[in-house]
Amino acid sequence: MLKAHLGGLPESMGLNQIS
Repeated sequence: MLKAHLGGLPESMGLNQIS
């Protein structure tokens, strides 16, 4: 869900927890 919002990139996965 959030990963799709960020773009679904591996780097975004880490930001998902912060966001």
